[in-house]
Amino acid sequence: MGIYIKHYYYDWIEDFGVGNKPIKLSSEGEGHFYCDYYMKKNWEERVIQIVVENIIGQCAIVYGFPIAISENEIVNVTVKHLRTIDGQFVEMNWTKYGRNY
Repeated sequence: MGIYIKHYYYDWIEDFGVGNKPIKLSSEGEGHFYCDYYMKKNWEERVIQIVVENIIGQCAIVYGFPIAISENEIVNVTVKHLRTIDGQFVEMNWTKYGRNY
């Protein structure tokens, strides 16, 4: 199964202070990228559907590297590991940081 993910810069600093969402993402990123998300061959279709529904709205940290760029300039990334973090623990648009800041 392939998924498109919107890229945001992440500084890898986690803030577990009282009332804080520990994962702080920049409001800046590099657009979208595409990666394959592999599942176990023997999973039933209903289990796969549950996995897909639970990925939407979460923060995905993809460990991999770019392997190609499509005609519409979407980067294709290999996935060595994909970690998801529930959206309730992620602060979106925390501050601007990234390549140009």
